[in-house]
Amino acid sequence: MINPNNIIKYNRSVAELEELILFLVCVAGKKATTVAPQMEKFLSGKPKVNTPFEFIKSQGNNVVNLGLRQQGFGCYTRLTRAFIELANSNLNLRTCTKEDSIKIHGIGLKSASCFLCWTRPNQRLAMLDTHLLKEMKELGLADRIPKSTPSSKKEYERLENVWLSHCDALGVDSTTYDLEVWVRRSNG
Repeated sequence: MINPNNIIKYNRSVAELEELILFLVCVAGKKATTVAPQMEKFLSGKPKVNTPFEFIKSQGNNVVNLGLRQQGFGCYTRLTRAFIELANSNLNLRTCTKEDSIKIHGIGLKSASCFLCWTRPNQRLAMLDTHLLKEMKELGLADRIPKSTPSSKKEYERLENVWLSHCDALGVDSTTYDLEVWVRRSNG
């Protein structure tokens, strides 16, 4: 099961990598602590197959058989499309780049960055969620810091560079620091 408070793991199995990327698609705009048990329930109720993608492929394009509605994920059309695209993409989750990932419907810059940072060491990326943006604003790191993840690639990269420069100045790993900020802010 995905543990949002301890999500960095560099030696995931293929099934764990698939679970994580599906989780990231589902968690967009929602609380990670709510989505993690939903994802666990979704995956635990499936017929015995080797990986989440194999289950999705076995269902074809049958939205009902995926069971997303029963788990209460919401946004079923978007999620179903993303799940089916991911399962059929042949995306190598061990070697894909951020650019490879964002070609999939439902994966944006933040989700792609999270996936890479949480599955591979030494990534120089920022995971610009509401918690990190609020931290940046309170620290006075830049002008024009939005309240939510920027959809513009140019704006995302501007803020990512600001965050990475801040991490460099502190001499800290951006992935670890990001998780510390998330845990502190999301858990009160």
